[in-house]
Amino acid sequence: MQRQMQKAPIGFLGWLIAVTVWVTWAPFEAQVGGTTEFQFKPSFDLETASHLFLLMPIAAVLAALAHGKASYKPFVRTWAWVALLGLLLELGQWWIEGRGLSPYDMLANGLGAAVAIWGTAQLLRR
Repeated sequence: MQRQMQKAPIGFLGWLIAVTVWVTWAPFEAQVGGTTEFQFKPSFDLETASHLFLLMPIAAVLAALAHGKASYKPFVRTWAWVALLGLLLELGQWWIEGRGLSPYDMLANGLGAAVAIWGTAQLLRR
């Protein structure tokens, strides 16, 4: 029974990653014949704000799995993995016609992941 409980967060994590990839790479706003562009001009719209919350569930599950270690290094490593996932998700949009790449989306992903990891660590310390 204990072994099944250890596998549950990893299965949930896989499901969260699959849903995040689908939401990120689905051409919801793509236009037929649109071009992929690098958006360097900052935009403060709902889509950019949603990137704060996009990777929070994944970061929280990874932080919960890393909990129990006395140092902060597992949490830094967790943030690095989530930030790498955010980077790969953003770069993956390069092949989706009509989608755009934005460094601000990656920054928002990283900030949201940091908040989720910090919050999860605070909750688990109690």
